[in-house]
Amino acid sequence: AFRPDRLVVEVEAASDALLVLSEVYYPGWRATVDGEPAPILRVDSILRAVPVPAGAHRVEMRFVPLSFWLGAGISGLAALWFAVTGWLPSVRTIFRFLSSRL
Repeated sequence: AFRPDRLVVEVEAASDALLVLSEVYYPGWRATVDGEPAPILRVDSILRAVPVPAGAHRVEMRFVPLSFWLGAGISGLAALWFAVTGWLPSVRTIFRFLSSRL
């Protein structure tokens, strides 16, 4: 399976081996071999590789860049800030208006 943010490869190795992909090495990729975390190595200066033990295995790589989590955190804090500083005073104004009518 191949998608821009995910790659799944079924491999069978006669002995311990290195799965080398013709994919550019870039920080943010995470690998698992049979569901267990595995290191992603840089080979030939630009390619990604994952060590695999002998036998049949499922290698999965997912792209989860740190910038995504930083952006999500900053966006969440900004939304919270706007909610507290912008929304809360307007709610107080609405309650004051409604209580003055009662």
